[in-house]
Amino acid sequence: MWPINKYPHGLRLFSLHVGRYIKLADATDETLEFDLGKCRIAFDFSRIWPK
Repeated sequence: MWPINKYPHGLRLFSLHVGRYIKLADATDETLEFDLGKCRIAFDFSRIWPK
């Protein structure tokens, strides 16, 4: 599970690791790849927050 904090022009993505949330990225126009176990997905955040 990746908790997400949404902001007007982007987001902060966190991962739960040993009982604590670790910030993975601040995303606005990056493409991030998520490992969902049996599959991986590349998510292009620039399509959500166009410039």
